Amino acid sequence: IPAPHGWDCQGEMVYDFSPMRSGVRGYVWLFPAPGGRLNVGIMHHPTVSLGGTDLVGILVRTLRGYDVSLRPGDVRGWPAWGYSASRPLGAPHVVLVGDAAGIDALTGEGIAVAMQQGAVAADCLLAAIKADDLSFRGYRRALRRATVGRELWLDGFLARLLYSANGWRRWLPLMLYDEEMLELYAQRVGGGLILADHKWRLVSALARHLREWRTRRRRLANLDDSIGAGN
Repeated sequence: IPAPHGWDCQGEMVYDFSPMRSGVRGYVWLFPAPGGRLNVGIMHHPTVSLGGTDLVGILVRTLRGYDVSLRPGDVRGWPAWGYSASRPLGAPHVVLVGDAAGIDALTGEGIAVAMQQGAVAADCLLAAIKADDLSFRGYRRALRRATVGRELWLDGFLARLLYSANGWRRWLPLMLYDEEMLELYAQRVGGGLILADHKWRLVSALARHLREWRTRRRRLANLDDSIGAGN
């Protein structure tokens, strides 16, 4: 959509988790796009049942807080599923990539994931042609062991924590208030870090959160109250 004149978040990527108060298990995003435009949308993990009309309404209301207007009729949506290391991803003469193989369950990212999965599939295709064996029995294992598979597995684990139907208030403060977690994820989004290669730092962040979660939970409750008052 065209960016509103004077939009003050230009150049920044916005991940807004406040719609979790309305049942969303995900976030609303605002990303800058070329030509003075914004890419806006909502991602929802179906641990809580919300229909398309509900999600569009939440998206429209959330964007108003950024002085961004969106007509419900302009919104397009589609279902997808997250990557699972146990799901069959290859069969004789068939390999799955992209949405067919599973997107990032934590962020909803699909394009970058598909490109990385495609590189793994290409290697398996070349090996299959050379060996004259198109069964692709090893493709699922190869994808799981690749960087993209390890990252997707980790994000699936984090998604189960963050997007659980009733436990999100326990785990969202980890994403919001742990400085090291924020730095790790910022580096990852910027392409400078493979999060799956830093498991001990993640374990430390989880342990630290378990120690501090009551304090962080109060911070989230105060933020929750201020958002409610603003609405």
